Amino acid sequence: MTLYRDTRDQIASTAQRDIARRCSVSRKTVERSVKSLVERGLLRVVRQGGFRKGSSSYQVIPLSRERYEELQRPK
Repeated sequence: MTLYRDTRDQIASTAQRDIARRCSVSRKTVERSVKSLVERGLLRVVRQGGFRKGSSSYQVIPLSRERYEELQRPK
């Protein structure tokens, strides 16, 4: 939700440390969550940030009803 709120022109440029602070979780938790969302096809990393590189950029992928139902099915 934090990335979605930060989206401008379909891209959110937000540091993982900032996401962690705003959501009251660890940076490692944000890292795992981003990885999980990418694997599920719900998020795309546009630009990988880091030390002296600035914030990462992400594209939040809209979720269709069919895709939502697919994600809800047990594996």
